[in-house]
Amino acid sequence: IVMTGWVPRTARLVRPVNVDKDFELAYLYAEYTGGQSADWASYVSAAMAQALRGALAAQSVTTESFKGTIRFFDMSVTHDPKIRADVDVSGCVDDSRALNTDLKTGQVLPGQSASDRSYYRFTDELAPVADGQWQVVGNYAPVYYPQAKECKP
Repeated sequence: IVMTGWVPRTARLVRPVNVDKDFELAYLYAEYTGGQSADWASYVSAAMAQALRGALAAQSVTTESFKGTIRFFDMSVTHDPKIRADVDVSGCVDDSRALNTDLKTGQVLPGQSASDRSYYRFTDELAPVADGQWQVVGNYAPVYYPQAKECKP
């Protein structure tokens, strides 16, 4: 995984961006381990954790892993338009150089190739919690190329 080194210039927004980066990495690791790792849960609200546990229980996650490179880039942060205290962290993902594998054998699954769905923009909503900490409380549906033109290098 290649995570962008970008951080916002506004000091108070650095922490939520770093929390989101850590969450994204931990969640990908959970997918990599077939849903076995739960490190991502410390970054999310209880409601978000419930939804993500369901996604990680899907057969396509529990029987598969991946190998190759997934790159995060073009990250940004804005104030959430509906909840003043929250922020939205967005970024592009390029997983065109990653291939799904059988979790047990490690063998690459047949019939894979890069497609427009290999390039997308994600947006996570983060809320402040006690002691200056932040947690992911929601996420929007990914926007794929060609709608997310900026996400295809």
